[in-house]
Amino acid sequence: MLLIGSVFSVWALLLLMGWWRWRKGMMQTLYFVLILTGALLQWFEVVTQSYVSLERYVWISFAVGVFFLDPRKLFLKSPKSYQALKDAHAALTAEAENLRQRFIATLNVLPEGLAYKNHKGECFGTERYLQTLGLDDHQFSEDSFLEKMFPDDIKVYESAIKKVKGSDKLYRTKYRYLVEDRYVWIEEMGQVVMIERKPLTVALIRHLDTKKHPRSSLDVLNHLPLEDAYDKVLSQVHGAAQPYDLVLFELHNIPHINDRYGRDVGDLMMAEFLEKIRYQFIKESQRVFRVKGITFALILTDQRKADILKKALKENSAMMQTEMQFGAVKERLIPYFGLVSVSGFSGSFMDVKETASKALAMALEEHTHENYVHLTWKG
Repeated sequence: MLLIGSVFSVWALLLLMGWWRWRKGMMQTLYFVLILTGALLQWFEVVTQSYVSLERYVWISFAVGVFFLDPRKLFLKSPKSYQALKDAHAALTAEAENLRQRFIATLNVLPEGLAYKNHKGECFGTERYLQTLGLDDHQFSEDSFLEKMFPDDIKVYESAIKKVKGSDKLYRTKYRYLVEDRYVWIEEMGQVVMIERKPLTVALIRHLDTKKHPRSSLDVLNHLPLEDAYDKVLSQVHGAAQPYDLVLFELHNIPHINDRYGRDVGDLMMAEFLEKIRYQFIKESQRVFRVKGITFALILTDQRKADILKKALKENSAMMQTEMQFGAVKERLIPYFGLVSVSGFSGSFMDVKETASKALAMALEEHTHENYVHLTWKG
């Protein structure tokens, strides 16, 4: 009877060992086995009324542990589901690594520089980011980043980020940054997101020097068609004998801005204003021209767009607001407009062009309270 009880106890012990190994892992199972061994020996002592010496107790525990640690000697192997779980974990790890490598490759081909900044002020920048700002190390601190920013622009930069912190909204700002002993203009767009209740700033930057980085906003200004193209397109539109509007406008205080802040600031302001005009009125036809210097022309064949422009000028709406900020530089751009609505086509397009110049000159006169003059031309 005692032999049968012992065999049954050993079989139960092995069964528990296999189940526990599957549930908890090798080391935890070892601890479990040693505890069961001690309990079994205690049971043996009670049943047989004989006592096991401490030395024998240690040797029996050691033997059971060695027996367990060699999985080949266990009668019960791990279930197939355990191996399937290991295989799934390995596949998931490989897929995660694959995604990580793809993400890194994507960052390397972005035309903009990308950087991350955590709540401790620790930053990481991509290779393009380092090239744009002239930095050496991919990992840097926020303090070292701000050291090379134009001092007057730091407060504006920090304020732009602070306004969106925790709100998951985008911010956009421009600042001057010291690169190779000279300050260059940088445009930054980013987002502050909350990761585990802590802010993480993700920022994209690009250079505003079109000679080196033609995708900047100054591309709008530097690649506008000139007066020859203006005359050609105006002649074609006039010859089509369909109503249209010719708009001539001058960015009047750009010379003052150039004198006060430098021509780079003036160019940035003109480019931003032209981008706004093009987006609102002519993104389909691309009919905007640089006539000379700070004077530009716009041909509108879409009467709906023309009506929107006239209404915006008349009501001085937000659409035509011209206050701009670049770093610490905050200025109001002052445009003047001469509009001609054409509904007759017997005369020459040059007459229409002259009438638009006359309307702009009238708007520029000191006694004109509005910043535009609207004339009609019936041929």
